[in-house]
Amino acid sequence: MKGGILHKLIEEIFHTFSNHYTKVGDYSSTEIISPPRIVKLRNKYPECEKVISMVQSTASLIGSGVHKYVENLLTPYAHKYSLEKRITYDLLGKQISGTYDILVDNKHVFDIKTSKIWKLIFDPEMTEWIEQQNIYAFLLHKAGINIESLNIMAVYLDWQEGMVVRSNKYPKEPIQIYPLPVWPVEQTEEFIVEKLKTHMQCEEMEDDDLPACTPEERWERFPEGVTEKFAVMKAPDAKRALRVFTTKADAKKYCKTATGLTSASYIEIRYAQRVRCERYCKVNVKCNHYKTYMEDKKNDALYDKVPIALVLNGRW
Repeated sequence: MKGGILHKLIEEIFHTFSNHYTKVGDYSSTEIISPPRIVKLRNKYPECEKVISMVQSTASLIGSGVHKYVENLLTPYAHKYSLEKRITYDLLGKQISGTYDILVDNKHVFDIKTSKIWKLIFDPEMTEWIEQQNIYAFLLHKAGINIESLNIMAVYLDWQEGMVVRSNKYPKEPIQIYPLPVWPVEQTEEFIVEKLKTHMQCEEMEDDDLPACTPEERWERFPEGVTEKFAVMKAPDAKRALRVFTTKADAKKYCKTATGLTSASYIEIRYAQRVRCERYCKVNVKCNHYKTYMEDKKNDALYDKVPIALVLNGRW
């Protein structure tokens, strides 16, 4: 009985938390940089947002806790820090909005991000963070505040001290400050206008006609940083690959000198898992591309196979 009561309590907490966000304006800074397909489907099917995902809700709950803790620490210094302010601006007949975390001396923006280390794998250039933060800088500029620096305070939830010595790319500490480039205001406005136009074009589209998310937007990448791998298979019934390469050129080079290959051998092109689609997209049940992907996965039809003859005669 107690277990049932506690489980129901947990569900209530996560359900309430998952629906605490109130949208302001037509497009938030997060929506502007998000795939148009996801934004359109989320706006059309708001009921999907009510589906409780413990993976997403837990990460959001922890993130909000970190934000609240930092906010409480800085509140006594209100003369120096402006905290959690939402700003809006009208562009192309649409109201865009953004909420920065910390504004220091009306010059420096700091945004708190709680994430896992895989963020460095799927977005090593920090493209999403750079785009979002420059939208904040643009909105602040329109409000009369010129920003001199943009910064991310990244809190890595799964940081492991032992991994630091294994890779020079691994964060040295569980909390890292990343200074980001500040775009010229004109560049940011052009960026926003281009994104906004794409979203507006999708507003009247049928679901199945919406532009497909790109591999980057699907968080489709192996730990090595590639979206594809090339496995040299000796035969269709082989349990394991002879070798697996991260480039097509290396796979072809190996096949030209490898022994034991026959006419039944082939290269299997393996595509990275669509992490965002499978684990983090609440509207995937409304997406025809996702349905096709999962059907192919079920039928073991995700990978392409290239006969060894095509490889050796240079036709691939």
